[in-house]
Amino acid sequence: MEWNGGWIQFDSLINVRDLGGMPTQDGRHIKPHRLIRAGMLSEGSAEDLKMLVNEYELKTVVDLRGDEEISGSPDPVLEGVRYIKNPILGSREIGITHEEDIGTTAKKMPEGFEHMCHVYELFVRNDRAISHLKQFFGYVLEQKEGAILWHCTAGKDRTGTAAALLQMALGVPQDLIMQDYLYTNDCSKKVVDEIMAQILIQTDDERTINSAREMMLAREEYLQTFMTGMVLSCGSLDAFLKERLGFDEETKAYLRELYLE
Repeated sequence: MEWNGGWIQFDSLINVRDLGGMPTQDGRHIKPHRLIRAGMLSEGSAEDLKMLVNEYELKTVVDLRGDEEISGSPDPVLEGVRYIKNPILGSREIGITHEEDIGTTAKKMPEGFEHMCHVYELFVRNDRAISHLKQFFGYVLEQKEGAILWHCTAGKDRTGTAAALLQMALGVPQDLIMQDYLYTNDCSKKVVDEIMAQILIQTDDERTINSAREMMLAREEYLQTFMTGMVLSCGSLDAFLKERLGFDEETKAYLRELYLE
C-alpha cells in the first residue's frame, strides 16, 4: 500500500497533515478533510488559519500541550471552531517546550535517545497520559462532520502517538503508521535545521548536540518502544485499544463508519 503523506503547505504552520487518503487493511481509505495532525498553531498566518477553517472545514482543535507551553504560545481564537485543552503529558515530562530551551534541556539529559524512549514508555504507563488519550478519542468520536485537528508543540511525540493509536483503531497497516510517524522528519526539517544551527553556535559539546538532535527527530525506535509497551501491558495492540482506551469492536466499527470511505 502507498500513501503520499498528506502534507499541507502553509505560509507559517509546520508539520500539518491531512490523513485523508490513507489506506486501511480492508481496502478503504480515510476520508479527506476530517483528521488533521499538526504542530502548534500560534505561528500561523491569517491566510493559514483561513485556509484551515474554510478549505478544510475545521470544527475542533484539540491542544495536547501542557499549561506552560500553552501560556507561552496560545492557540489563536478561530470563529466557529471549538478549542479543547487536553494535555497528554506536561512540558517537563516531554523535555522539549520552546525552541530556546532545547539546548539547555539537552545539556541536562543523560542521552537524548534514551530520554525519548522513556517518554514513549510514559505514553503507555502514565495514568494521566492514558486518561487524556481516552478523552481525545472521545472528541474524535463526537466529530460527525468537518475536521478535527490535534497538535502539540512540534507535532511529533504527543501528536504522533495519538495519530498512531487512531490509525490502529481505523485499521491502517503498521508499516504505514510508521511511515506517517517518520514523515515528521521531512515536514519539520527546515525548523530542526534552524534550531540545530543555533545550538551549534552556543556549544561544541558533541553529547549536547547529539542529544538535542535525538529529541527533535522522529525515530522508528521511539514509536516501536510505545507499541512494544502496549503489547507488554495488555498482550496485544488490539487488547490495549480495548482495555485502556475503550475501543471494543462496536466502537471501532463506529469510528470507521465516521472516518472511512
